[in-house]
Amino acid sequence: MAKFHSLFLIIISVLLINSCTGDDYTRIEIETPTENQIFSNGSSIHIKATIYDDGDSIMSEQLIVTSMEDNSIVKEINDNKFCFTYYIDESFVAAPNTKYKIEIKAYGGHQNLTSKVIFVQSN
Repeated sequence: MAKFHSLFLIIISVLLINSCTGDDYTRIEIETPTENQIFSNGSSIHIKATIYDDGDSIMSEQLIVTSMEDNSIVKEINDNKFCFTYYIDESFVAAPNTKYKIEIKAYGGHQNLTSKVIFVQSN
């Protein structure tokens, strides 16, 4: 009987340790645009991204598009949607000869901040 209890405790311990080593970090994948992609003046720059976390919830999501020419914010979205997967599907029109910084930020349930930045430009 003592062997059974010891084996049972070992199995429970292993299961608990494995369940605690899961993913605690929010991830961001930007599908479009790609890093350093060049757009024509007046064309639409389509931002498509997914924020997800398999092991925890997402508490806050943010998209900021900044013109590097004058540091002005071209597009900004702040959302406090509680979810496990968050989709961004936004667009803006490219101004002539402008470089843009596209930044996506997300806070996970453990208050960990994840961000991803890419740059694109227009001619």
